[in-house]
Amino acid sequence: MVLHDHVYFAVADMVSARNGTKILHFQDREPLLIEGPITVLRQVEYAVSFGEIVYSRP
Repeated sequence: MVLHDHVYFAVADMVSARNGTKILHFQDREPLLIEGPITVLRQVEYAVSFGEIVYSRP
């Protein structure tokens, strides 16, 4: 998940461009060109029965 324009978007794909830049592709919006560091968050699911955090990787 990437925060852009005050909304979190799920990253569908990431490709490398020139000079270390990245292009993030989303399902719900146009691609985003990233030229520097950016924070990307992973969705977290909670297993209610055990009270443990389970990381999901789609």
